Amino acid sequence: MEKFIRFEMAGNKMYGRLDGDKVEILDGPYWLGIRQTGRTVDQDDIKLLYPVEPSKIILIGLNYHAHVKHSRSAVEIPKNPVMFLKPPSSLLGP
Repeated sequence: MEKFIRFEMAGNKMYGRLDGDKVEILDGPYWLGIRQTGRTVDQDDIKLLYPVEPSKIILIGLNYHAHVKHSRSAVEIPKNPVMFLKPPSSLLGP
């Protein structure tokens, strides 16, 4: 399975494909199509970043039976989805 990453190198944020201890630098985010640059760097020379930079995080909870079953607060499936927000600062490091 291919491993795509977002990373920082020399103050620049970039996207790449991880291949062992090497990173193949891509020209833009992988979800817009993989555009190779032909450049590679050692993984030790980069700083991994979050895979995305969301401006907001919108979540939906209690939207399937197993989640409700394991919930400590819900006793039945809600009639409408339970939506809630998380700030981007809630992301954990890679």
